[in-house]
Amino acid sequence: MNAEFTRVFHDMFDPAQAVRFQGNFQTMIESSMGRGRESYDKAAEYAKENMKTIEQVVVAAQASSKLIGEKVLRDAEASAKSFFDTATAMARAKSISEIAGLQADSVQQQLAAMGEQSKAFFEFYSKVAQQMFEAVGSTGGSSKS
Repeated sequence: MNAEFTRVFHDMFDPAQAVRFQGNFQTMIESSMGRGRESYDKAAEYAKENMKTIEQVVVAAQASSKLIGEKVLRDAEASAKSFFDTATAMARAKSISEIAGLQADSVQQQLAAMGEQSKAFFEFYSKVAQQMFEAVGSTGGSSKS
């Protein structure tokens, strides 16, 4: 039994066995590292593509926001001008009935203007949103399988 134990002990710690184990282990590690590197490279490539898309979304959104802000400001200026024109006319009115008529006309004009502005705003917003989606869509279709 002692001889058998010695043989098994020597087999376990035989330098040739250790070299075979070490070689297999090293091959397995190198293979794993290669696959890990490939996965990282693919993930980095996808991240770069997604960053380009995100950047274009942000640029398109900023441009759209600017256009919408300018449209809202123009509409507000037109409303304020109309208000001051009416107030000036009312200050020059000669009678209460003339003031009431000017005020009624002003309210009708403001309601009509608000309806037109709302309609124009939604058409404008739809056009800007469509342009933004087209800009984003033209860059987002390059993902790889």
